[in-house]
Amino acid sequence: MVAEYAENEVGRKYVIDTSQGVPNAVTTGVDDYVDSFSTWAYARQAFDGWAAGFRKWLDGVHGR
Repeated sequence: MVAEYAENEVGRKYVIDTSQGVPNAVTTGVDDYVDSFSTWAYARQAFDGWAAGFRKWLDGVHGR
């Protein structure tokens, strides 16, 4: 089987997510800012997003 996938979402340097509390958001924001200087930071962010979406889809398929 051969498959292809095209993504058109633009990467972000850092994301502020306060759903886990402000201290965690600050720590994550600083870590993301530092990681943004890495060559692979945007690719890693994209892969993490794809993996999370795929996991969500698999959980839905298996009724979890």
